[in-house]
Amino acid sequence: MEWWHELVGYNDEQLTAYQMIIRAIIIFFIFLLFIRIAGTRTLGNKTIFDQIIPLILGAILGRAIVTPQPIPATLGVVLVLMLLHRLVAWLTFRTHAAGYIIKGKPLPLVRNGEIQWENLKRSHITVHDIQETMRLQGHEVKIEKIKECHLERSGKISVIMTE
Repeated sequence: MEWWHELVGYNDEQLTAYQMIIRAIIIFFIFLLFIRIAGTRTLGNKTIFDQIIPLILGAILGRAIVTPQPIPATLGVVLVLMLLHRLVAWLTFRTHAAGYIIKGKPLPLVRNGEIQWENLKRSHITVHDIQETMRLQGHEVKIEKIKECHLERSGKISVIMTE
């Protein structure tokens, strides 16, 4: 196993460029396997909940590539986090209460043309943000014609216009 330690720089204080490249290759292919195990949603970036994992994994895997920390321990931590994410996703699929607690729930911003000022204030959304969404969705920019407008769990604004 000494050749392996030399190859990936276990006993070195500082890694060489080729050791970092070898580590990157190893981590890349094992991470692809982990994605198959944990599911593609793990990196889907749909909600804030889904965005946490790629952020944490990037930090952990980046350090594993450029510092002489043990690769198996790092990959073990990554696998546990990915499986935990999958477990929580399964739980939120099974129960609405868990979904509300972990992912949040949509926040009404406009109802039947009436702006819900308290919700705008609480979410730091402005009327201009709603108007921008209306333009991007191809709607006429008239708040009074909105049937429903919500700040969704993903952080995006959705607008349903009256007929």
